[in-house]
Amino acid sequence: MLNVDAITMIRCIFGTFSAFFSLASLCLAQQAPVIQTTSGKIQGKALSNRTNAYLNIPYAQPPIGPLRFLAPRPLLTPLRQRNGTVFGNSCIQIAAPTPIYTVESEDCLYLNVWTSPSATFKHRPVFIWLYGGGWNSGTASGYFNDLTKWATAHPEIVFVSINYRLNFYGYTNSPALSDKDTNVGLRDQRAAIEWVVGNIASFGGDPTHVVLGGQSAGSASVAQYLYAYPLLPLIRGAITMSGQAALANISAVVNIPSLPTRGSNPFPAIAASVGCPLTQDKYAAQLDCVRTKTVAEITQAISVNNISGITPYVDNQTVYTSTEYKERAMSGRFARVPLLTGTTENEGDLYVINRATNTLNQTLSDLITLATFRCPDAIQAR
Repeated sequence: MLNVDAITMIRCIFGTFSAFFSLASLCLAQQAPVIQTTSGKIQGKALSNRTNAYLNIPYAQPPIGPLRFLAPRPLLTPLRQRNGTVFGNSCIQIAAPTPIYTVESEDCLYLNVWTSPSATFKHRPVFIWLYGGGWNSGTASGYFNDLTKWATAHPEIVFVSINYRLNFYGYTNSPALSDKDTNVGLRDQRAAIEWVVGNIASFGGDPTHVVLGGQSAGSASVAQYLYAYPLLPLIRGAITMSGQAALANISAVVNIPSLPTRGSNPFPAIAASVGCPLTQDKYAAQLDCVRTKTVAEITQAISVNNISGITPYVDNQTVYTSTEYKERAMSGRFARVPLLTGTTENEGDLYVINRATNTLNQTLSDLITLATFRCPDAIQAR
């Protein structure tokens, strides 16, 4: 016969197991449901009873190997069930304090979705966010662009953030590239928007009610998008915050160049520095040579040539000259969608802060903010 102490122990053990299984059941209940997409099944996570997050969803093939420097290619086959509970890689950065970001990789074409599990909110409007960073840094995979707070505060909206290629990898500007492979970082954005339109209904979103927004370079990308896709924008509205399609040329006051053309770019110098000089006008061979170089070699070449940034260039498809933007604006050749526009208060600070002494030339910062962001924004608003 069991004594009282033994019975007490058994009850304690079974009570512990009962509590364990209750906790396990609770954890399972808090997992977000698996969602089927064209990228495969995605396992998300429940952040609260108001928000589910589906992170690290691929929207295109990894732009590596022979696809390096080319426009995004659709995924060939849906992947097996994917862990969507953690952020994916950031795209390769330059001119940024990279420790604030996640792991960097050229395999970075991923997006994130935040949605409410409530059945009350169906066919909700969708907001896509493009991060800033001068087209040289930034990520959708990290603290500064985590949209959890937005999604929790507004369960009636589905939120999406996307990664897009930056600097040399997004704006390679080699003469060997076809007209369809220019400014691939901007083309990444279009591919991600197409993915959202094709899949967001599975997350409770309305694919016919997508709004595209961004800040700084993300804002300029939104504005450029409106001119690049006037007939089939796939979006119902746009929000621009501190950045227009044709950024003002402020090189007279600070060393920030205007948008380059296909004939004016740092590609030749970088190619030569990594051991791929141009010979006998064999541009394709030169580009193939650069494709074989490591990220470390390319980063070193950018540093050796004192290149502070690489931005989108005029290709007359995704980006136009300032004059062409004015003409298109006057003639109405842009996507006719509602636009909310504005600027941050001190956008120019980022361009003039002395990181060595932590000092700021406030006069110069105010001038840059006015000339580069507020005035162009006011002109667009008119």
